[in-house]
Amino acid sequence: MTALPTLGGNNGFAQDINNRGEAGGSAENSTQNTACSAGGLETKPVLWQEGRVQELPTISGDPDGVVDAINDRGQAVGGSGICSPTSQHTSHALLWEQGSAIDLGNLGGTDINEALDINERGAVAGVSTLPGNLNNHAFLWQNGTMTDLGTIPGLTSYAKPTVLTTKAR
Repeated sequence: MTALPTLGGNNGFAQDINNRGEAGGSAENSTQNTACSAGGLETKPVLWQEGRVQELPTISGDPDGVVDAINDRGQAVGGSGICSPTSQHTSHALLWEQGSAIDLGNLGGTDINEALDINERGAVAGVSTLPGNLNNHAFLWQNGTMTDLGTIPGLTSYAKPTVLTTKAR
């Protein structure tokens, strides 16, 4: 086990790793997070490659962010917002390509918008609140368009695929 470097803070966590050994997650820097009522340090979205940490940009002045998944092409997805990503205040679902952040949009709400997974073709699955921030719906984003995957009435939905494989013996 190898400790991953942070951005000057005490904590960091890896969310996903691809087949090239690149990991994505978040790491604290040394700046106090004045935007979050819980306090603490800012938590930035990061990639770890060959033992080095690379901070990724957030958008709209968001002090915090997280990488939730990374594919083998080096595309990463997650979100940014005003509090630690672990407290689910990601206002912007993001895709990072070659170090630049792309806002994937939302389904009308502003509370929770987060990209949770990406496949090798660049299709992104995640969650977004509807107008009024009352319900969370799973989404699929591909070719620049976010599609609401819906939910069973009265419930919320999230899109975070899990890949299971079996081998013939």
